[in-house]
Amino acid sequence: MKKIYLFIVLIILVIVSVVLYFVLNNNETNNFTLIIKQSSWSGWSEDYVPEEITKEYKVELNKEYVIDSYFIFTIKKINSNSIVIKTNNPLSDNQDGTINLSSNKTKFTVTLDKELMLDTPSMDAGDIYYLTLKK
Repeated sequence: MKKIYLFIVLIILVIVSVVLYFVLNNNETNNFTLIIKQSSWSGWSEDYVPEEITKEYKVELNKEYVIDSYFIFTIKKINSNSIVIKTNNPLSDNQDGTINLSSNKTKFTVTLDKELMLDTPSMDAGDIYYLTLKK
């Protein structure tokens, strides 16, 4: 009989610990703001001057964010220092300074205080999105 009581107490402690972990983790990450600076580029004109737009968004899990007709994303995961987003269209994450024209990547991790640059995978003109996660 004593073993059953100990087992029940242990199960209750595990459940309480898991619930507390998710509650505390959720409160910590709900304070994120995602800053998106949107720009563009064109290979058609040497005189092209892009218009830059900067907007801030409160980070919410599973919420859909519409930036423009090409770039719509949903936050799929919130961690203690990053978020994972899924986009509606492939984007190039431009890690080596070039646009990957054959990119089919739609999931990206945005890390706290590090700018992530995403480009539309096109040759002659496109959009650039700079994402920065802040607390």
